[in-house]
Amino acid sequence: KHRGVDIAQPAARAPTGCAMSQRRLARMTAAAFALLGPTGATGNSSSSSAPSNSSTTLLPTSDLATNETLGGPVEDDEEGEVCDVSLDDWLPANATRGNCPLRLTNGSSCQTSCAEGYVEGVVGGGGVTCFVGSANASLLIDTWCDPMPCNLSNYTVFDGLGDCPELLPSGSSCMPGCFPDFVPVRPMSCYLGNITAHMCRPPLTCPPGRQRDLNGTSCEPCPLATYKAEHGSGLCEPCPDSADPYGPGGTSAGICQCNLSGWANRTSTGDLFNCVPCPNNSRVDGYRRDSIQDCECLHGFLREPPDKASTLEYCRRPRPCNVVEYLQLYNLTGDEPHKLKLGSCEEYVGDENTSDGTMPDSSDCKLSCMPGTSPQFQSDFFKAVDPHLRCEDGLIDGPPPSTWCSETSFQIPPLIFLATVTLASFWAGCRLEYRQYTFEKACVQALQLRVPPAPHGAAAAANGARSSNSVRSKFKVA
Repeated sequence: KHRGVDIAQPAARAPTGCAMSQRRLARMTAAAFALLGPTGATGNSSSSSAPSNSSTTLLPTSDLATNETLGGPVEDDEEGEVCDVSLDDWLPANATRGNCPLRLTNGSSCQTSCAEGYVEGVVGGGGVTCFVGSANASLLIDTWCDPMPCNLSNYTVFDGLGDCPELLPSGSSCMPGCFPDFVPVRPMSCYLGNITAHMCRPPLTCPPGRQRDLNGTSCEPCPLATYKAEHGSGLCEPCPDSADPYGPGGTSAGICQCNLSGWANRTSTGDLFNCVPCPNNSRVDGYRRDSIQDCECLHGFLREPPDKASTLEYCRRPRPCNVVEYLQLYNLTGDEPHKLKLGSCEEYVGDENTSDGTMPDSSDCKLSCMPGTSPQFQSDFFKAVDPHLRCEDGLIDGPPPSTWCSETSFQIPPLIFLATVTLASFWAGCRLEYRQYTFEKACVQALQLRVPPAPHGAAAAANGARSSNSVRSKFKVA
């Protein structure tokens, strides 16, 4: 073996008993050693590292036993047999004869050439070698022709090679860089060492409020939260940081809106300069977002200072109420019979393990009295006293001081109420009877028959005459 291929073996159909001449045997041995080289038959040949597309072959050219050849007869001369290479069917693809003659003597070599646009690839020693074996002749071809790549290292482009390699293979294409905002139109291509230049066209210009699309072929409206104020090829600019990302696009920064977390700090022309965050636990309410006065505290928070005419500083949670301190301050509860009892407020005044003595904001509880007694303010048992404790931002609204539990306030008010209801019922009955009597009297008077008095003297006679004439005239008309 040599360079990964087999040397042709002697033909099995050679004439039996025919002996090889000493001269032919010597020539064959010398040619074989010349081809094997100094590494020997078992050494590592240079073809082990040859490219996978190597066209190294053993091309048979004649049959010595029958004297039949592929390229012509094998001739014996003083230098030995020769390989007939007068035809071009043995040439590798895209190769020319180079310096190869029409015939090659045994063991001699020649060098082919590649056609225009192709480069030579070799393995081992390269070239074409003639080898005449005991039964046939072969050509050892250690060369091939590859399409020539394009060297882009010195190629001038607009803005660098982009994704193009310095050596672009034939049949490939790539897109070098274009000038800023220029649109790629045609990629660069390579064919057999010839470069077809790429092409970029000037960018598309769009009116205010519009920008070119991704393909650079048409104009589209500015996306959300962006704007473009001038006619040109530029893209829409984003609104300032913290602006509402879902706000509309437009022709100026005046279209930009802040989200609900802050208010808009605008220039004298109305363009949004930046968005200023509202104080903690607050946000803008509605569409007015142009000053800190538009910030409102979230539900459940109170503003500081409370006056809305003042600038909002922060929003806080309402304070709880200390029920223990309130009851101790006004001395309302105790074990004595006349003292108010904790009632439902006991859950806020329990021991240290169950309560800290405070009541949450907007909560209430009710103090109570012993059975048979009711809350009374000082000596006024007519005045109703509300025993509830209500918490509003750390302040307790409850019974006034000097409130105590009284039997009188429990007994007298019901009696007074009963007497009042009785008197009101009696008075209402009397009024009803009087209205009925008055109505009946008026009806009787209306139903009585009234006769007018008879007329007297000349006036009566005159009235009678006028009446008679009137009657007669009525009959005449009829």
